[in-house]
Amino acid sequence: MILEAIELEQAGNKIVRPQTQEAIPEELAHLFSTVPGLQASFEALTPGRRRAYLLHFNAAKQSKTRLSRIERCIAQILADKGLAD
Repeated sequence: MILEAIELEQAGNKIVRPQTQEAIPEELAHLFSTVPGLQASFEALTPGRRRAYLLHFNAAKQSKTRLSRIERCIAQILADKGLAD
């Protein structure tokens, strides 16, 4: 396998991973329209920080849990901080 990998690398073949994007929960989409500056701040975050937030929000199964997670993170998002910052 290692020799095959070396041959593929020397041939110039590259692995292309599909870009997956996390879905924005409807609770967050609703808050974008009600909380001023939230959408702009969220979109200004780095892609990794946005993905971390979306994974955290989407991991909740119930709508009220997603909403409470989003509400707890609004201040961090507005301050341009990541989930673990």
